[in-house]
Amino acid sequence: MVQLEITLTGRSKSFTADTLQDCAKQFFDEFGEASKEVVKCQTFEVNNPTEFLIVGGNESCLGYLKQMQQGAINDK
Repeated sequence: MVQLEITLTGRSKSFTADTLQDCAKQFFDEFGEASKEVVKCQTFEVNNPTEFLIVGGNESCLGYLKQMQQGAINDK
């Protein structure tokens, strides 16, 4: 299981699923209209939260999320 935490302007959302692709899809399905508010993305494995990746900035985060959604970024 992996978790995706997305920080938006004034709020944050977390998504947990089997793959990052599933997490990104859930974000775009539920909060796609808020994509301009994204300021930070953090991903980590649920069973090993000491291994994580943080991406900051709207353009960088959206590019990362789109690559996740397309399956271009591996879960490990």
